[in-house]
Amino acid sequence: MNEAIALHNLGWLALQQEDYSTAYARSDASLAVARGVGDNQALSYSLNFLAHVMLRQGDLAKARRLAEESLILHRQIGEHFMLAHCLDVVGQLATAEGHYVGARAFVSKLERRCPR
Repeated sequence: MNEAIALHNLGWLALQQEDYSTAYARSDASLAVARGVGDNQALSYSLNFLAHVMLRQGDLAKARRLAEESLILHRQIGEHFMLAHCLDVVGQLATAEGHYVGARAFVSKLERRCPR
């Protein structure tokens, strides 16, 4: 599990530096570790982060597949904080795809889950 977290964190650092290929590689490795040990929480984090990386790279189809898988896991786990992050990525995807009504629906879900 520590390896998956370390790889995820390295991917996050790479993303902050706009090094998308390294961000993807580290996060993909984190995903493989999480799948290998059967850790659904780490898996859901990795999927959501990879979706974010793919969104930033403009690969909307892959980002959507990753985000949807992450969303399913977050709902199963019941972790509301990360569910909100996942909904944020899905909302950003909807906006990038020109589905503004759908994006607004995800923002509304976020607002309900994250009261001020």
